[in-house]
This record gives sequence, structure tokens and C-alpha cells, in this order.
Amino acid sequence: MSERPAEITRRADHGRPIAVGEPGNPILVTEDSEWEVVGEDLASTAENTPYEGMTLNTRVHATLLRRRVSFDSTTQSS
Repeated sequence: MSERPAEITRRADHGRPIAVGEPGNPILVTEDSEWEVVGEDLASTAENTPYEGMTLNTRVHATLLRRRVSFDSTTQSS
């Protein structure tokens, strides 16, 4: 899913396939955690989101990239 975007943006260190021996980049989520999308509260540099006002039922709490925390919801304002 991320291989083609990495190729387009020439990010050789990103977009690895899902396969044995490849690095894993886990995501910690909570299902059944309903919340409403408010663009200004998202950890994004974009000024808008197509999901504004939608109610979602899964929340991302943390992501890891190359064994380092790349997103931690406890350090983001909400």
C-alpha cells in the first residue's frame, strides 16, 4: 500500500513490502472508540481533511517507524 507513493516521491527508505524479513511498523489502535474528526485537531500539516465532521470508531494512539515512536497521541493536543 505504501510502496508506490514511496516510489513516486523517491523515498527509497520508505514503502517496504509486507514480507518475512522486512521491517514492521506497528500501529496501536483502539476499536469502538467513537470520535468526530475536527481537522484542526489532527496531527497533520494539511489545512483541510475530507473526513471533517465524520464520526469514526477507531482511534490511533501510536505508530512506530524503524523501532521509534513516530506518533504518540498523548503528546498531541485534542
